[in-house]
Amino acid sequence: MALYLTEADVEKLLDMPTAVRAVEEAFRLLGEEKAGNQPRRRVMAGESVLHFMAGGAADLGAAGEGATAVKVYTTSKLGVRFTVLLYGNDGAPLAVIQA
Repeated sequence: MALYLTEADVEKLLDMPTAVRAVEEAFRLLGEEKAGNQPRRRVMAGESVLHFMAGGAADLGAAGEGATAVKVYTTSKLGVRFTVLLYGNDGAPLAVIQA
């Protein structure tokens, strides 16, 4: 069963220095061609737009176990809503995260 984290949960669990180190590590792996990245794609749907980006690495994560994720968000007159779907290296869903 995947973990569900709200934005408030993320604020409590993740500090900025840890987030910056994780982003730096992900870009290092990408530069070494040990990670993959799917640039932003968009789907128009009337007055709203669905945006999505994906990436992953076999040795990403605290224990080096690997992960893949997709960030999906919508934009419309009502605003923007972000969600991240995180999967383990075995493909099992790990978390649904408001972002």
